[in-house]
Formats: sequence, C-alpha cells, structure tokens
Amino acid sequence: MYLAITGRQSNLALAELESLFDSSLITPFGDNAALIDDARAPQLFAQIGSSIKLAQVFDVTSESQFNPSSWVNQHFMDAVELTDNRKLNLGVSCYQADQHYKPLLSALSSKLQEAGKKVRQVPPKHKNRLSSAQVFHNKLDMPRNIELVCVSNGDKIALAQTVAIQNITAYRVRDRDRPGRDAVVGMLPPKLAQTLINLSGVSAKATGLTLLDPFCGTGVTLMEAGLMGFTPYGTDISKRMVKYS
Repeated sequence: MYLAITGRQSNLALAELESLFDSSLITPFGDNAALIDDARAPQLFAQIGSSIKLAQVFDVTSESQFNPSSWVNQHFMDAVELTDNRKLNLGVSCYQADQHYKPLLSALSSKLQEAGKKVRQVPPKHKNRLSSAQVFHNKLDMPRNIELVCVSNGDKIALAQTVAIQNITAYRVRDRDRPGRDAVVGMLPPKLAQTLINLSGVSAKATGLTLLDPFCGTGVTLMEAGLMGFTPYGTDISKRMVKYS
C-alpha cells in the first residue's frame, strides 16, 4: 500500500490517480492524500504530475489509540537500515496531524541515536511538513535517509515512509531549458501536461498508442508524451510553433 501526497489541486490529483490506476484502488485520505493499493505506484510515480510525494505505508491505525513513542518501537525500527555508518538525514511531515509532529520527531531521533545512528534533522520550512524541494535536496526519499509522513483522516491516521519525490530539477530543465520557448503564447507546465495525458486513462506502455496534439504550441505535451512511452504527433497553424516543437 502506498500513500500519495497531492499538490494544491487535490481534486485534480485524485482524478489523475483514478485514471492512471483502477479507481477501485484509490482511496482519498484526508485533505492532501490518497491511498494507492497498487504495487506499480513507485514505477509510475515519475509520470504523475499532480502528486508531489509517494510514501510506503507502515500502518493505518486509530487516532485515539496512537502513541508516537510506542508506535516507533513496534512498527518502525525493524524497517530501518542500521548497518550503514553514514549520517542519516531525518524529516517528519504531518498533514492534519500537527499534534504528532514533535512527539514523532523526538521518538524517532531518540531511538535512532540509541541504535548508534548519527542523525541530522531536517527542519520544515512550512508548518510541520517538509516541502518537496526539501525532501528532494536532502535525499530523504533514498534508502539511507528517512522522511516519515503522518496523515490524519478523521479517526484514522496513516504513517508511511517517503520512497519517491517529484524531481524538481528535471521539471525545471524540461520547462525552462527547452530549445524553443515563447512566453507570448503561454507555457504549459510539464507537470500539468503529464496530468492531462494521464486523465485520458490510457497507458502508452500497455498499448503502444500514438498521442496527437493538434495545437501543439511549443511541444510540451509532445515532449511529456514521448517520455511516457507514447509516439507523439503534433500539428500547429504557426510555423514558428512547429519549429519549436
């Protein structure tokens, strides 16, 4: 089971997930997350535009019975790699569960230090949650580091470890460093192009389909479609746009 942390447009993110996966495998969880019951989630995450983090779920438990220190002892420590002597970057992000931020961070730090791990805490720039840039630059999605994600949904709480984060450097390169850009005609963000393609509900890798963009502009949708496995084909009335594409 995986937990996707959605971006600002959570309804759009849910629609994208339900189109990319079977809708029966997607369960909204709180205001900013959705559970994904599909083992393909880590492999497909790089082509998802409207979800910023993907975390592997450790536990979904009762909010009223949740004790951070006990939970860390019972559910988390066995999953942590303790044989590596390198310093471990540690972060905690809480969504609708602010009251658990400090207890979780304290319990995790204490237990890791007791186990002989050198720990570097990554403080959140936003209230009790790390931004995607912080997770990306501190490599908290890598096995040697940890971001624990805690999400509250009514009387339930989900706890998970981040395994994938949006590659903000790759998005920047695809957006700003393309050979042809034109601010006058508007620029479609690559993440939105990914989302629009996914909303079709078609998997290029499964079908080998061609994607047609009849008004291709500077070719952002064509570029993302090609990266996602489609054969891209575009047309435009402007020769300049065709050249850019």
